[in-house]
Amino acid sequence: MKKILLSLSVFIFLFACKPAEVEVIDISLSGKIENATGDTLMLRKNGEVEKFGLAADGTFAGTVKGGTGYYDLRYKRNGAKVYLTPGETVLNTDLNAFDSTLTFSGIGATVNNYLKNKSDLDQNFDEELGMKDLFLMDENGFLEVMNKREKAYTDQMLKAGLPLDFVKTQGKNIKYEFINLKQQMFESYHRHFAEDEDFKVSDAYNRQFENLNFTNESDFLSVPEYNSLVMSNFTDGKLTECLDKLTSVESGVIKDEVLKMLNSYYLSPGIEDLKGTVDKMKALTTNSELLADLDESFTKMNALVKGNVSPGFEYKNVKGDNVNLKDLKGKNVYIDVWATWCGPCKAEIPHLKELEKSYHGKNVEFVSISVDVPEDEEKWKTMVADQELQGVQLLSDNGWDTKFVKDYLINGIPRFILLDAEGKVVTADAPRPSSDKELTDMINTLL
Repeated sequence: MKKILLSLSVFIFLFACKPAEVEVIDISLSGKIENATGDTLMLRKNGEVEKFGLAADGTFAGTVKGGTGYYDLRYKRNGAKVYLTPGETVLNTDLNAFDSTLTFSGIGATVNNYLKNKSDLDQNFDEELGMKDLFLMDENGFLEVMNKREKAYTDQMLKAGLPLDFVKTQGKNIKYEFINLKQQMFESYHRHFAEDEDFKVSDAYNRQFENLNFTNESDFLSVPEYNSLVMSNFTDGKLTECLDKLTSVESGVIKDEVLKMLNSYYLSPGIEDLKGTVDKMKALTTNSELLADLDESFTKMNALVKGNVSPGFEYKNVKGDNVNLKDLKGKNVYIDVWATWCGPCKAEIPHLKELEKSYHGKNVEFVSISVDVPEDEEKWKTMVADQELQGVQLLSDNGWDTKFVKDYLINGIPRFILLDAEGKVVTADAPRPSSDKELTDMINTLL
């Protein structure tokens, strides 16, 4: 009897301990965009991009690799926030009215239709009180509006019948969305709209942020608004200041993501100690891919340091004639890389005009290179004429994807470059025309 019981126990143990077969369910996204013209739909999550090709009739389908979570969906100049989980989410919309016709079905319908409705609530609030009026408010008025809106978003979420796991994450997302508005945006936007560069929020206002934690790796990966808050915190200030703040962070994930942004948008050949700065960045990571990227950045930027011969260009002017940088040898050259669609670029135009007037008849050539695509040539010519732009006005041969832009590692505009009369780099990242004395001191040194 004991032997029978023992055998039975072994039998039960073996079968009880056998791992259950777990069905692996892919995360998939499919759907149709009416009036689409082919091309590619993109999903972005934590800096990674996934692409879905559209068929001629606007249909698309594919498996998502990034796992459960929020994604930024982009098609041409349209976008939406989506939340994807295992199973199939189906998206349908019309390119001619992308936002208003956007609907979801399938496993992700409830959550994504909620996010669509939240976006509608965003628009309602914007129509109720424009951005300028909102950020021109005093501290107390602004906080009162923010608190009311946060409650409205939270109430909407709680009434939507959403899965509890999503509610937990989305609750955090709403919380950090408003912290971003209050901590990261209010002071700078109020300063801008009030045209008061000296404006600072009060100590009492800042006390509400004293206990913020910027090192929660889990929330950094799963809550987009927290990710944005952390990135803003560690990229606020000069590059050396950003790196100093980053040294105390234990999370390798957070450090690496911040370093990627600093490498892409802050590291510049105009930095005084380029090698020392790159070495400091490399000391903050063990990520082999990032280390290789930093080495590559140094190699490319080192070719653009002061005293090196500038990369060249040859582009057409408004009359259709080719202008080569070599044609300008013997003149100091101030180059403006811009585009007709770039707001900050256009904001510099009045300052650039005044700068050109002040150096009229002196050995300085002002060159503006537009990175508008060739199809927008007439739009570019119209703006040059309407704005009465002076100097040498050129249009690049392939929009943003042109050799001179790549040679100067330009990933944001406006960008200004100063060359001496021998065609050598003075600075690959020159001050803007609106900087006044900082720029004129540099130019005057060359004359």
